[in-house]
Amino acid sequence: MSIFKMFFVVIVAYIGWGWSISFRHHGVAGVFAHPFEFFGLHNAVITDDRNIVDGSHGYANVIDIGFQLTFAAIATALISGANAERVKFGTWLTFVGLWVTLVYCPLVCMVWNDDLLSAASEDIAAHLFGTHDGRAAIAPIDFAGGSVIEVSSGVSGVVLALVVGKRRSFLRSPQRPHNFPMVMLGAALLWFAWLSFNGGSAFGANGTAALAWMNTTAAGVAELLGLIGNIDCVTTTP
Repeated sequence: MSIFKMFFVVIVAYIGWGWSISFRHHGVAGVFAHPFEFFGLHNAVITDDRNIVDGSHGYANVIDIGFQLTFAAIATALISGANAERVKFGTWLTFVGLWVTLVYCPLVCMVWNDDLLSAASEDIAAHLFGTHDGRAAIAPIDFAGGSVIEVSSGVSGVVLALVVGKRRSFLRSPQRPHNFPMVMLGAALLWFAWLSFNGGSAFGANGTAALAWMNTTAAGVAELLGLIGNIDCVTTTP
């Protein structure tokens, strides 16, 4: 229930002001865009004369909004394990709303909206390494969320765990999975979801999307084999 209700907070925040902070124009110091320019997705989905707004990839803008909304929800969900069973529910939901607004959306703006941490000619990488063909010669690469999602949620999870502290029973009693089949089911669902995230980040049915899909599949299989090997080395039961 913690994850599901967290989704509700993220969806409301992202539709309200998250998309505008992340991807719209008139950025402030290259860190975040104006939160009220497209508040509530006004003129981001349908114009005042009731025409569908076109996106930057040749299809309706609402498709991009829905796709990026799922990124925001998953990024926030990744943090939840850092405070499992140690934070009050209301406090967690408050943290979720603040984190999406103050951490995730500005980072999206900086990396994916051609702002402070992107390859744009006026941003940090261009000043440090020079430019080539109007872009930074050595540019940050984040195809499908390596920094925006993985680094931000990972660092936030570590900080949150340090602030909250450890369980009283930590290292005093075994911390075994409550339901191992459900753990495996969740991991499988997340793996297949990542196929869509990574392939969809090509924004089209093309070779880049197929390569991302294949790399995601190969990486998942390699990690699973490593886990099985590790279990076999530690225990006698695979």
